Amino acid sequence: MHTLTGSNRKGHFSIDHATGEVSFDQGMSPLNESRIHLCALASPDPDLGDAPEIAFDRHNRSMTSITVRTAEQIAAEQKPTDPLIVFKNNSHVTLDNTLSDVRVPITELAASDGQLSYRISGVEFTKAEYDQNEEENKKPISLFSLSPSTGDLHIDTELVARSEGVYKVNVDANLKSTNDHFATLQSEVHYVNPSVKLKFTFDQSRDVMGLNLAEFERKLTSAVRSEGLGSDLKIYLDTPQVYKDFEGYNSNKSTTCFYVVRNTTILSIDHAVEAISASANSESPLTRLYQVFKVINIERCSDEVTSHRIGQFLSPYTIIWLTITLICILILVAMFGYMCFLARYRDHLKRKELNFAAKVEKKPPVEDFTVPQFVNINVNQ
Repeated sequence: MHTLTGSNRKGHFSIDHATGEVSFDQGMSPLNESRIHLCALASPDPDLGDAPEIAFDRHNRSMTSITVRTAEQIAAEQKPTDPLIVFKNNSHVTLDNTLSDVRVPITELAASDGQLSYRISGVEFTKAEYDQNEEENKKPISLFSLSPSTGDLHIDTELVARSEGVYKVNVDANLKSTNDHFATLQSEVHYVNPSVKLKFTFDQSRDVMGLNLAEFERKLTSAVRSEGLGSDLKIYLDTPQVYKDFEGYNSNKSTTCFYVVRNTTILSIDHAVEAISASANSESPLTRLYQVFKVINIERCSDEVTSHRIGQFLSPYTIIWLTITLICILILVAMFGYMCFLARYRDHLKRKELNFAAKVEKKPPVEDFTVPQFVNINVNQ
């Protein structure tokens, strides 16, 4: 049986008619393709000559296909390559008007070695559903700054004086060497106050709930979506706390505040309650989930106060300037009081000096007197 090449890439390849071994002509120019496909025809006719230019037919048992790859290409593909950069989850940051317990997850980079530069490409703001602030949130990008070398995101405290809602920050990462676009990061900053959050109460300790919090959050979001309220609903949970009531702390129970977001809009309390309320069906996903995680109550995270938007009127910058102004006023009052004291004390000294001078002038003059003369008398004479 003889084997003949059916396609040899213009003489780059040849085949041994007896053994079928394929050879590459070293004298030819190298091929740039990563994969070269050849086909060969086997025939018992020794006088077949060169095979005609025919297409490969996989149903023809006399034909076979050959894929040629270089050893360098195979080695390069099999070589383990680490990604240049690994982005950790920094999906969202939750802030309230007190700026207490703020945790800003910074994008951590692996194996980047300073090869990337960062810049903010834009900020999109969506007002919360319950927010009644009619003032337009102009230029939200001015509230954020970015370290070009590390990608650390910095937030201006002026944010608490703006409307509540979701700030979506888009960050471009470029290669420093070529300035080519490498990746796009997106961080969400959620500005929502505790007075518009809800709270789960669990019949299990804070430590146990802390271990299962991520799983509960994931399953809760999935269960809420399964209730038919929309696939764009997401629930964000705060850090679990020890349960506290009017009798004191109970370490066997725990609580965690949360809020609900539809797409990029923070829902009001009424709509949030509607989303997380289990139906009357005891076999609903939400009912089963609450039973598994021992949810015993859902209530407000904190009592609603009329001044929950106090940050809108007294921002941290305003408080700082008021403090500085008050200190300056106190310093001026102290200096004025000290100057008045010095002036009054100086007048007192002058009056005392005049009184002393007047007393000296009123004294009568001292009369002249003769110093007595003493004469020695000798009685023996």
